[in-house]
Amino acid sequence: MGLNELIFGGMAVLGIVVFMFVGRFRANRSQRDRADRLKWTAVDKGHSAQKKP
Repeated sequence: MGLNELIFGGMAVLGIVVFMFVGRFRANRSQRDRADRLKWTAVDKGHSAQKKP
């Protein structure tokens, strides 16, 4: 195993550990319950499949 694999493998493992650590936290209520939030359930899924003339 070369130095290149150790360095970039360590960076990948460190990135995954940081991602998992930060993923535990949840946004606070003022960020989640906004008035200008996108409504993902309101998007018409059939509309995007139609071809434009």
